[in-house]
Parts: sequence; C-alpha cells; structure tokens
Amino acid sequence: MRKQDKALEVITSILLALASLVAAWSAYQSSAWSSEQATMAQVTARHRLEATRALNRGGQLQIMDVLAFMQWMEASRAGNQPLAQYYRDRFPAELESAFEAWLKLDPANNPDAPSPFTLPEYAPRVWAAADKAEESSKQSSERFQYANDISTAYVRNTLFTAIALFFGGIAGRFEYRPVYLGMLVLAALMLSIGIGNAIIMPKI
Repeated sequence: MRKQDKALEVITSILLALASLVAAWSAYQSSAWSSEQATMAQVTARHRLEATRALNRGGQLQIMDVLAFMQWMEASRAGNQPLAQYYRDRFPAELESAFEAWLKLDPANNPDAPSPFTLPEYAPRVWAAADKAEESSKQSSERFQYANDISTAYVRNTLFTAIALFFGGIAGRFEYRPVYLGMLVLAALMLSIGIGNAIIMPKI
C-alpha cells in the first residue's frame, strides 16, 4: 500500500471518529435541552394554575368587598350610622384604603366620583400574587420555547455529522482518487459545520 493511501485512510479514520463524537455530543445536548423543555412546560403549567387560582380567589374576595360596601351604603342612606360604622369597621384593609380615597372625592356632592373599586387604591394582594404568577409563567414559557429551539438546532446539527459519516464511510470504496478525495472534502466540510455549530450553540 502506498504512503498516500495510508495517509488517506488515517485521515478518513480521524474524520469518521470526529464525526461520531460530534454526533454523540449533539444527540446528548438535544436530549438535555428536551429535558429542560419538559421541565419548563411543567413549571409554566404550575404558574398558570397559581395565577388562575389567585384570580378566582380575587374575584370571590371582590364580591365580598362589594357586598360589604353595599351594606354600608344602605345603612348610610337609611341614616343608621351605628350600623354603617359597624360595616365599615369590618372592611378589609384593601377596601378601607380605596374607601378612604373615595370619600375624599366627596361622592355625596360629586356625581362624577367613580366607584371605590375602580380606584388605584383598591389593589387586593391576591391580584398582585396573580400578576406575579402570570409573569413567572411568561418567563418559564419563554424558557420552554428557547429550550425547544436549541434542542431542534442540535437535532439539525446531527444531520451534518450524519452526512459527514456517510461521505467519509463510502469514500474508501472508490478507487478513483479524485472521487475519493471529493468525498473526503465533502465529509470534512459537513464535519466542520457540525463542529462549528457544536462549539457556538448553548450547552447544558
């Protein structure tokens, strides 16, 4: 066997070994990012459930606040100040803050005064919890999509290594030197793309 033939076999073997390593690495990273994607899907679902529960609880509390306010209104209009004060003393803290702001608008003489429930002072803490859960859900959803994109990119990268393995594997079957070399060049090109992608893509 000529030295040139031996050199080509060594080059081919190295190329195939590198292609196999990059393919295995890409498959591993794709699997790892898929696992991250599944985790983020669960986290997103949990945060959305928390947000829904908080919103439902907030709706229930708001109904109770509205009923308490209406009872105060009825007692106040009837001139029963002890009863009106009784209801007011039992206002939740969120309603009390909005109620104080509402009174400053002089609703008895100001027909344009809005409902205390539309004022910025009326901000039940459970709504803040719902907003926080929704924001967390948005962030985990973005992470889910990011993990999905990276996992897909690694799967796509295995195509380059698969092509490199294919051309490198069949190159030795051609005795005609130009074809042999052409196959190796194509394999090396695909491998270089695969290695480049494996280097620059995010890793877990």
